[in-house]
Amino acid sequence: MKDAQKAARHVAYELGMFRETFGRLPAAGPLPVLVLEAFLVHTRNLIEFFWDGAPSGAILPKDFGAPAARDKDPAFEDLRHSISQLVSHLTWDRVDHELRPQDWSYSRLQRIHDAINTKAQRFFTAVPRDRHVWFSAEFFPKEFEHWTR
Repeated sequence: MKDAQKAARHVAYELGMFRETFGRLPAAGPLPVLVLEAFLVHTRNLIEFFWDGAPSGAILPKDFGAPAARDKDPAFEDLRHSISQLVSHLTWDRVDHELRPQDWSYSRLQRIHDAINTKAQRFFTAVPRDRHVWFSAEFFPKEFEHWTR
């Protein structure tokens, strides 16, 4: 049996990790690959949640009372694919095109952050208010407060 309240903790974790890793990316100078990679992994997970491309059995916005329809955006589909090939999976594409921090400018990461931020805010607007408290995780208590301001 699906437990949406329990699943919300996992969504809160992804949102918290996305938010915190973005906050640790320097606006100038070289990007630390450790933080960049963590940011990209959580970005990919949130793209699957908010846009499209989620595997079978994935937790989706509709599980919390948000609309079932999710946007299809080719740019985010391509981004999800790129992140999957560079970071999340051991692929031959990864061998030929390794993750290079210089390919990820801060302004590009900021645009990605802003798009996901907008999606998260819309998500929380669509989710019944009494369910917002479900979006808390051990390391990110009251994570929902960061997205409902």
